[in-house]
This record gives sequence, C-alpha cells and structure tokens, in this order.
Amino acid sequence: MVIGDDFKDRVREATDIAAVIGQYVTLKKRGKNLLGLCPFHTEKTPSFTIHPDRQFFHCFGCGKGGDVFTFLMDHEGWSFPETLKYLAEKAGIPLPQRRSPEETDRYGRLLAANAAAAEFFGRMIGQPEGRQALKYIAQRGVPQSRLAELGIGYAPDGWDGLLKFAARRKLPEQALLEAGLVVEKEGGGRYYDRFRDRLTFAIANLSGRVVGFGARALKQTEQAKYINSPETPVYRKSHLLYGLDKSREAIRQAGYAVVVEGYTDWTSLYLNGICNVVASSGTAFTAEQARLLARFSPNVVLLFDADAAGEKAALRGVEILFREGLDVKIAALPPGSDPDSAAREQGKEFITQILRAAKEYVSYRVGRAGEIMRSGGLLEQEAVIRELVTMATSMVNIERRKLLMKQISDETGIGEGILQKEYLGTEHERIENLRYVADITERTSISVEEEFLRILLEKPEFVEKAKNQIYDYHFRSHSLAGMYNQLIDMYKIKGRVELNDLGQTQEEKLEWVKIATKMYMPPDLGEAVFDDYVKKLSAIKPIQQRSDLKRRIKEAEQRGDQQEADRLTRKLTEKRLTE
Repeated sequence: MVIGDDFKDRVREATDIAAVIGQYVTLKKRGKNLLGLCPFHTEKTPSFTIHPDRQFFHCFGCGKGGDVFTFLMDHEGWSFPETLKYLAEKAGIPLPQRRSPEETDRYGRLLAANAAAAEFFGRMIGQPEGRQALKYIAQRGVPQSRLAELGIGYAPDGWDGLLKFAARRKLPEQALLEAGLVVEKEGGGRYYDRFRDRLTFAIANLSGRVVGFGARALKQTEQAKYINSPETPVYRKSHLLYGLDKSREAIRQAGYAVVVEGYTDWTSLYLNGICNVVASSGTAFTAEQARLLARFSPNVVLLFDADAAGEKAALRGVEILFREGLDVKIAALPPGSDPDSAAREQGKEFITQILRAAKEYVSYRVGRAGEIMRSGGLLEQEAVIRELVTMATSMVNIERRKLLMKQISDETGIGEGILQKEYLGTEHERIENLRYVADITERTSISVEEEFLRILLEKPEFVEKAKNQIYDYHFRSHSLAGMYNQLIDMYKIKGRVELNDLGQTQEEKLEWVKIATKMYMPPDLGEAVFDDYVKKLSAIKPIQQRSDLKRRIKEAEQRGDQQEADRLTRKLTEKRLTE
C-alpha cells in the first residue's frame, strides 16, 4: 500500500491523541496539557505529558516522544501501515485502494483470522450444535444476550468447521495456521481446526481486538480441560491479561484491580458488578503484566479458590507484582468457595466484603509463616522461613526489604542477623551483589564514578580491563576524571595500584582516602559487577546530553517558547533513536 503524506496528515488531524493514549494511560489535566505515568518505563511520579493542541506526547523520564503514530508503533509494536490503518478506521476515513493482496501485512492477517474465528464461534453457540455449550454457560449465570459482549462462543465438534467458514470469507488457510486456529496434519499440506467441541473465550488486547482464544472442554473425556491459542506476533501471553480491555476504566475508578485465575471466575465477577477484575489465565505473573496493571492502578487484590491449590495459584508470581512496586493484598474466600460460585451464589455485596477484608501481602505471608511455626514440623518451618527471607532479600527497595525482614523476625522469633546468616549464607552474599548492581540506576552519575574508582582500588586486577574501556571523558566530574588518570598512569608505570602513592598534594591524597573508605562495597565483588559499572560509565555521556536536552525543553515550556520546545523534543527523540 502506498500512502502519501497528505493522507497521513489527514488521519492525524482527525485523531485526538489524548483519546487514543487515554486508552492506555490514566491522564490528569495539568494546565492545558495532560499528565500521567509513562507506559514505556516504570515510574511512580508522572512525567509523561501530552500536548493536545500540538498533538504531541513526551516523557521527561525516559525521553520517548512523538505523535499518535509514534505512540502506537512503540507501544503495540505495529508497523506504520498497521498503525495508519487502525487510526484511519477509527476516524472513519477510507484507506487508499490496496495494490495487491500480497501487500497485506502479517499482523493484519492474524487479526483478520482471529476476528473471523470470533464471529464463527459466536454464531455457533446459538446453533443446534451449540446447545450443550449454551446450557453450560447458562448454568453459570451468563445470559445469552451478553455472550457477544463477553466474547463467549462455541467451537463445534468437527474437524473443519472454522476452515470452511474462513474459506467462504476468502481467508487463506495459511493465515489460520499462523494465528494458531488450525493445525497442520502430519505429512503437511492439509489442516484441521485446533478448537473442537469447546466453549471459547475470546482474548482481546487493550484496543479490544481479538488476538487469541481460551477454550474449555465440554466433555470430561478430554485430556486438557483448557487449551489456549499458541503464541503469535499479536498474542503474547506474558503481555496480556484477560478482560483488561473491558475492565480498565472500572479499575481506574475503583482504585484497584481484582485478579482471579480463570475465564469463568472473571465472567461471574464481571456480570455481578465487580467490573474492576482481570484474569491471569492460570499463569504466573510476568513483569510486563505487572507494569500493564500498574498503568491503571498500583493496587492489586488477589482473589482465588479457598484451598491449598488456590493459595498456591494466588502466590504464583506475586513477588513479581511486589517487586514492580504494586501494593498487593490477598483476599481469602471461605472454605469450599471459589470466585465463580461465590459471585453467582452470594452476589456482589458478599464479594465486596471479602475484598475489603483482604490482607496486605507481606502480613498475609508472615502470618501464614507464624501458623506453620506454631503447628508445622521442623522441615515445614525451615522451608517457609527460607522462602520468606529469600523473598525479602530479592527486593531492590531497601525500605521494603528492611520492613519485611523485621516482620519475619518478629513473627518467627529469630533475630534478623541469624535469619540472613543461617538461611542464606553465600547465597545471601550473591543476592547482595546483584542488588547492589541494580541500585546503581538509583544513584547519581557522580556517585557511580566514585564507586568505580573504589572498585579499582579494591580489585586492582580489573585495572587492565578498565584502561582499555573507560577514558577520562566518560566521567562527568573533572576532578574524578583526573583521579582516574592518576590511577591508570600508576598502573602503567608500576603494574600495580597503591593507595599511599596516589595524589600529588595533601588535598588529593585526602580525596583518595575518602573514596577508599566512605562507601559500602559488595561482599564478593566479581567481574559481573565490574562489567555493569563499565556499561553505566559508558552510558553517562549520552545520558548527560539527554538530561541537558530535557532541562532545556522544560525551561522553554516554562517561558512559553513552544517552537523551541518542539525543536528540542525532536532533537531528543532523534538522539534516542540513534544511540
């Protein structure tokens, strides 16, 4: 498809950038602009700004910026033609005539195949073949009138129902194969439907477009109760949460998200008025999913079955949520209950009370540890303590780590020092090293430079590598750059580094002593730590340049010079793309 700049401009002018980005980010009015948490990096203080009058966005935190096309291409991973097609359709602007079917992009083919499948499954649940599926879902309290809204359908008990439907729509079999909707027979060349005699749940992305399916068996003889679409370019399980396309506004309004495990759990809660709900689809949380939720609310309540398996599901991957900065609570249902049946039989008010009584994650886990300490065997006690201590020491946030260690100590009656020494040992030291490296990103470039010099004093064997990778221009501080040159020169002359010989004047010698003594170093300083510092120092110069541009953009906006702010923003965007 060949698109001219005039058509692109026409689509841009017809599109409200704030309305598009508002589907992904909670925005607040700030003067004539809009402000929110950046969807491209994790942050707690909003630095993502939209300029509606100029149809432009910019993040002062990570430096991303551009127009509505840039946003969707970066956020959704779409190509420019895909983005243009999507925005043109939303604006009601017909696309120029395609030159040939071969120009249809793969992403478009996958979306078209999934859309056709959703239509087919939706039709089939209302046909005689779908009677059992309709009966099953009706018993779950789902009215037929809402099946289309919820994306629930039926895959008939045949080998080629979807294949024939797609053929009538002139959709190629290859598109169905790429979307994971059909499977190739042994020997190749022929295909059959993946989903057969199953209740289907359409899985949509944040834009509401169907990208995959979950399917529940209707017969107990089936080997797998649930099967899902395989991973495709449009369906990445680790980046999606079931139902979020429908529940995101309710999550914003409620101020928290309720997380359940399955499709039917989500459906029952949603239909019974608990609309701020998403489903994890039975998998552990990923960092991408945690960040996705954080864009709509930093608060999460996990609601799962009231048994050992349900508790295990609730805690699966929850450390990811915790580490990504979300506040996590656990809501416990009465014995014998699950979210689906509780919502259907007890109603909204009952679920609401359960959610209000949810315990903060740390308190819940420490409390459970206390129960095991009082009634469990020695092996159980040791296992739960080790689990909690490991979880605490894996946290980058120092204050959270200290708080959790104190809670574990108070609940178990074991001193904090003993907990670390007895239950972690050398593993604890390894974690401390990793955490120390992670914390580099939270410190200023000057302190990173000082720490790098301290490393070279502590481990002179790294100087040989350093002198071939780091030079004085990598230092922001001129004085520290001079000290680095002193150290390298000494190594070249003597083949070693001696603190007493560094510094020409008393003041310089004192500075070296301060570097050598004032800061903490990891207990087992290894090559991985050194390499990470090299990377950080190598990046300092471009970081300085970007920081300077961000400062100048802010100053230009404060004095009302929008033309200069736009010029500098374009320069910052170009720098980010070329580095």
